[in-house]
This record gives sequence, C-alpha cells and structure tokens, in this order.
Amino acid sequence: MPIPTFNSNSNNVGVKKAMAQLRDYTKNPVDGTKIFVIENDIRTFHVNTRIEHGVYEGLVVHWELQIPDKYPFVPASGKVAGGFHFTHKHHEHVYGSSGLCTDYLSNFAGMQKSASAYGGWTPSGTLVQLMIAMKEFFAEPDMRLSNSVVQEAFQRNANFKCQKCSGSKNDIYLNSQQDGSKKSDDGPEKPESSLVDNDDAQRRTRARQELICPVIMRSPLDDPNILIGFPVALKRIQRQSGISNTSDRIRQLRFVEMQLFPELLSFEAYMQSLAIEGANYDNIDLARLRSPMGE
Repeated sequence: MPIPTFNSNSNNVGVKKAMAQLRDYTKNPVDGTKIFVIENDIRTFHVNTRIEHGVYEGLVVHWELQIPDKYPFVPASGKVAGGFHFTHKHHEHVYGSSGLCTDYLSNFAGMQKSASAYGGWTPSGTLVQLMIAMKEFFAEPDMRLSNSVVQEAFQRNANFKCQKCSGSKNDIYLNSQQDGSKKSDDGPEKPESSLVDNDDAQRRTRARQELICPVIMRSPLDDPNILIGFPVALKRIQRQSGISNTSDRIRQLRFVEMQLFPELLSFEAYMQSLAIEGANYDNIDLARLRSPMGE
C-alpha cells in the first residue's frame, strides 16, 4: 500500500472545512439554533442559540464565531455579538471583548489545552457538536443571579435585530417546523433475497458514516489509500550509561514511550495536526507493530 501524502501547509483548510460542516449542519440543524454567514466575511458566522433550561430558559443568545485558518485543528473563537446585551454580569464565563470562556473555543487557550482528551474541542469536532455544546454553556451561568439581572437579559434583547446578519430571536430551527407527515406504506412484501441485499446496503451505509476520518471526510471504503485508526505516537527514550544498580538498569529496558490519540483519525489528518503543532517527523515509515505473540 502506498504511503498517503499530506499537506503540512493547511492555511487554506479552515474556511473550506467550516463551510463543509455548515452544509452538513443545514441538512440536519440542531434544534433551537441557527447559523448565519456574514456577507463579505466568510470567516465570521453569527449564531442564534436558544437556551432550553435554567434561569434563562427561552432566551435566544446571539453570538459570533470566528473561523481560524487552521480550523479544525485549532478551535474557533467566539464572543457575544455586538448590540446583544449579555455580559459578565449575566454569565460567569462571558468576558466582553475577550469572548466566551469554554474549552470548545480558542479564546482562552489555557482552558482549551488543559481539557481532557474526552472533553472540549478536538480536530474531529463539527459545527453540529459545537452548537449542542454551546446550548449547555449558555444554560449554565455558573453564578448566583438575582431575578432583576435575569429579567434584564430578556427585556433588553426583546426586540434585538443584528445589524450585520439581520438575525432576530425568531430565527431558529425548531423540530415543529420540520415535516411531520407520516411515511407511506412499504407496499407488497419483498422477497427474502431483496431483504438481505437491503440489510447489506444499510450496513455499508452505516460503515461509510462511522468508518470515516472526521477531518478530511474520506473513508477507506471509498478510497483504498486512506489509512484510518487510532494514532499511536512512539518516542524513544535515551538510555543512561553508567548505571550500576540492577533495578535501575531493568527500568531502563523500557526505552519507548507510547501515547494513544483517542480518536478515529486518518494518517493524513494526524500528520496535518502534528505539522500545525510544529512537530518534526521527517522519518515516517509506518512501522507495523506486533503483539507479544508475534501477530
């Protein structure tokens, strides 16, 4: 199998990737949200997020999302949109011009980098996932609020309309707006062979949806040159000479450190991520690992 190539210069990836994710979002939007593209500024999205529970239940927050060049390897940044009244007084993690403090956004790099491997933004993140996460972010202000402060957020934004995207609180996707018509009858019973073929087609469709690199959006089922799996970084540890203690010498036998990247990712996407981080991996030979049994 030929070694896949990758492009370490990913400066143009961000907007294209975000637009592809936006198309997916538009096909299956998150209930209670809406994303607006700003005319003449394709790197900026405006977002409506309806809060579904808590003290702000029913409030539609209008906020801004900035797409970086290295998206999705670097998360987007976000802040409350200009003219919308929702400040640090209303939410512990809203900081005016500094933006929104959450590990799903890049405004506070320390928080994003300290997030666990199973939380916060990762290169496989999507706009759909971000919309879901931000609904919970806005719903939990993480501070004690007086009734007057809560009511102020509703009253001052009751007639809000964005000057940049023309969005208002009424511009959101709701399940009730989707087609609720019943499916028609399946017709006469199909022969068993047809049912088997249909089951196989469903399995292949599911495999294409799940066995796919979420960054480059390609599957080995469609492209045999795609290598996909859970990347493992191996780092050789230099042995120290002159160790006389037997137990210390035994410890030195462990001369390789291994770090698992806990996401299904393609080799190409993983190498792009390493290049963005500034890692120098000139000698990539795709070494095959064997189990202790030699398998």
